[in-house]
Amino acid sequence: MGGTERHLFPGNNTPGGFFSYYKEILPLDKAKRFYCLKGGPGTGKSTLMRKLGQELQQQGWEVEYLHCSSDSDSLDGVCFPGQGIAVIDGTAPHLTDPVYPGAVDKIVHLGAFWDEGRIRARRREITASQGRISAHFRDAYRYLGAAEKLYDGLLEEQAPDPNLLHYLAAKIQGEELAHKELLYRPGEKRQGGRIRNLFLSAYTPKGLVDFSQELAQQAKTLYCLKAAPGTDCTALFRSVAESALARGCDVELFYNPLKPDRQVDHLYLPGEGLAIVTVPKEPEKGSRRWQKPMEDLLQRAIGCLEAAHEEHDTLESFYIDAMDFEKLEEVRKEILQDICNSAADCI
Repeated sequence: MGGTERHLFPGNNTPGGFFSYYKEILPLDKAKRFYCLKGGPGTGKSTLMRKLGQELQQQGWEVEYLHCSSDSDSLDGVCFPGQGIAVIDGTAPHLTDPVYPGAVDKIVHLGAFWDEGRIRARRREITASQGRISAHFRDAYRYLGAAEKLYDGLLEEQAPDPNLLHYLAAKIQGEELAHKELLYRPGEKRQGGRIRNLFLSAYTPKGLVDFSQELAQQAKTLYCLKAAPGTDCTALFRSVAESALARGCDVELFYNPLKPDRQVDHLYLPGEGLAIVTVPKEPEKGSRRWQKPMEDLLQRAIGCLEAAHEEHDTLESFYIDAMDFEKLEEVRKEILQDICNSAADCI
């Protein structure tokens, strides 16, 4: 019987540029093995990670597929939380350096399997392509920044009643958490749960890709908050999160791409299978003066991301032609065996 799968975004395209929660893919104190893949575009990193995920999922492992916001069909990582193991793309813009080299972290240099002479022969084409990609991303971030300004108008007009948020938070806590003992009290050594920040949605070349429906389907207990665009329910989510943490529950918070470190859109307690998901509803008529121009700017940003993706395909072709994929497959099998050995050693 196959294991469960989840789909997440560890990073995002935002008004401030690329925003990363890569450090929260796997807590360092829980990490048994952390593989960091280094190599250029088109060197097979995503395919390698996807194959690892699929093979181990078939063996019954829980797998988190960590999607790339610049290409949602591509992976930036794959995580096996039950075994404390992750494999991630450690190249720009999500640079990751080892914290415990050798003991936990293992760097895999995929550049060892390319013909450097063939790549150097395309140096001017490669640098020109990278320049065009960077320009497309700069334009995308400018449009996202402008869209955020209009989104601020929605936030003001759609501000929820704080008393209602407090009431709903207390209601959820009473129904789902009140029966659990408080494990953390000020001055005591006993620890509460841990918090993890990620994204369930991202602005990509395909538009807004959203995995919140999958979370809703997987949850054992589900609360849906029907809210118009621009309704910020972060106070509710943080209140429930604090109550859960004090009771020893691990908490996952999922942020809005336009407010990547401020506005929480969804919450999940993996140990309890409890999810609170924001479900969009039609905006009020008055807010449509912000909605339409904001959506136009978002579409322009998506167009720039699409142009960057198309150029990235060109850039990848230079490296694909120079790669020895047979050797890469050998490395994948070695990593797979090492992962299985690492998991067995921890039993």
